[in-house]
Amino acid sequence: MFLATSPVLAASPQEDLLSHVKLEIARIEVSVMSADQLEAMIQYLVECRPYPSTQRDARCERAYTMLGIKSSNAKNLDALRMGVYVLDKLSPWEKASRTQTEERLIERRGKIFSELEEAAAIRHQTLREKSQ
Repeated sequence: MFLATSPVLAASPQEDLLSHVKLEIARIEVSVMSADQLEAMIQYLVECRPYPSTQRDARCERAYTMLGIKSSNAKNLDALRMGVYVLDKLSPWEKASRTQTEERLIERRGKIFSELEEAAAIRHQTLREKSQ
């Protein structure tokens, strides 16, 4: 069960990636995930974290899809997940070919993954303590 969050306003994937509010709310959404949802989240973080890659790995595609299914109520997390997906699909892999905006978005991608990894680690610890 997820906390009620503010409505997700229609935004571009780029705006979603740059939104500090969406990232903070996504952290809250991770902090209340069930064990099953958290497992999908961790799998996504593990499989999709590496960047750049010459092609999107099938394991990441699967983890992306599973997280979308299992955390469908986490609207801000979903907006970030979609923003990362679009960035991964559209940004040039060669650093020399990237614009300043693309570089900034790729740096932001790394911050998003770090923040979500931290939130997932805290939630994992909380669930472990509850089960003991």
